[in-house]
Amino acid sequence: MKKFVIIFTIFFIIISSFYIYAGKKQDKEKLYISALTEKNPELKLQKLEEYYNKFGKKKKYQTSTLFIQLVETSLKLKKYDKLLNYADIALQCKKLSDAERSNIKLNKAYYYIYGKKDFKTAESLADEVIVFAKSKKDKNLNADALRIKVVILESSSKDVETIKKALKTSIEIYNIDHSLKSAHFVFYFSKKLYDEFALYDEAINALKKVCADNRAMAGHLEQLSLWYMADGLNSKAIEYMIPSYMRKKNSKKAYFIGKLMCETDVEKAFQYLGEAYVLSNEPYATKAMDLLKIEYKKELKQKLNQEAEGEQENVKEPEEEEIETGIKKIIEEAKARLGR
Repeated sequence: MKKFVIIFTIFFIIISSFYIYAGKKQDKEKLYISALTEKNPELKLQKLEEYYNKFGKKKKYQTSTLFIQLVETSLKLKKYDKLLNYADIALQCKKLSDAERSNIKLNKAYYYIYGKKDFKTAESLADEVIVFAKSKKDKNLNADALRIKVVILESSSKDVETIKKALKTSIEIYNIDHSLKSAHFVFYFSKKLYDEFALYDEAINALKKVCADNRAMAGHLEQLSLWYMADGLNSKAIEYMIPSYMRKKNSKKAYFIGKLMCETDVEKAFQYLGEAYVLSNEPYATKAMDLLKIEYKKELKQKLNQEAEGEQENVKEPEEEEIETGIKKIIEEAKARLGR
């Protein structure tokens, strides 16, 4: 009987220990998954730090994902001291690959840009990553490191030569990865050259490079079109405004397309002016209707003149009712095209 009690007690202790261990393991995994899947950045960082403080200080529970998430979330929340702390810890972790280590260095560079204003150290980290990226022929990593250098340029000085250098580097990055993020860098510095330094040709030529891409953003295409319009190059303006309008429709774009086409293709112009009115974005919807009335009356009068050629009588002005009927038809057709 005594022997049975001893055996039962040992068995009970083993089973209890197993369930306690299994419960703790389950809690650990649950917290880890919860931290990684959390969408709210503030809550995400709280959960990541809770996991790190409870388990992550032990090497067997450290993962590259844990450190990358801690660093990137700290950066997103602009908690630069935490970013530096976790970046330094991460760089000592042997579980990180060289590529992951390079990404941590780039995030660490943001600490020196925004938290410390130490541009020299930030650039040194970026240069380290560029050397590694080129050795591995990793275009994306190289582009990310060059982006850091652009941020350093823009943060350190606002003079024209610095902005020109930042634009040149941005184009270099765009030529590497053709990403929308890189395209926006080119757009940003092109606009600075145009708006702040009146370097119109340089700005236009730079923005043309990203607008040649089939995936060019609507805003970039629209800006290039407006610049051409300011130069009086209407055919070029139309060339870029139409694809911008097709990507994202509004009254402003439709109005300008319609206005520019009045001299070359009046029927198409009426279509765009009709759509500008239907889209109802002011003040361009009202401008479109005003222009449509003028141009439609002019076109109607011209047709009446052509029909009356050779006749003795003077041609009368188009009847208001006829004008209203024609415009109403244009508006109804525009509604149908837009699904309104």
